[in-house]
Amino acid sequence: MIAFRPPRLALLATGLVAAVALVLAPTGAAFAEPDPPPSTGNEGETPLLRDVLERTGKQYLEAEGALNESKRRQLELVLQQGKLEKRVAEVQADYDARAAALKQAMGSALAA
Repeated sequence: MIAFRPPRLALLATGLVAAVALVLAPTGAAFAEPDPPPSTGNEGETPLLRDVLERTGKQYLEAEGALNESKRRQLELVLQQGKLEKRVAEVQADYDARAAALKQAMGSALAA
């Protein structure tokens, strides 16, 4: 008896079809609906995000107010420092003049 052997070309074609079928076979995850892309046009869409945005905005405005107050106070202190330095120079000049006059008076009194 002669054994039946299928032609090699038929085996090759069947293997190729099986391989292509495995590659293209649908899987559960492949046909799942994708999540919709995140919306970029509507900020504050969720309550949590809205709360975070409101809190952050409020903190920003508070920080901006504190910065402006600090700049105002710094300017005030710089102006006050200028006035005080001018007053120190006046007092120093007066002191130097009185010290020189006293030294001269003391020298005249000792010489006499």
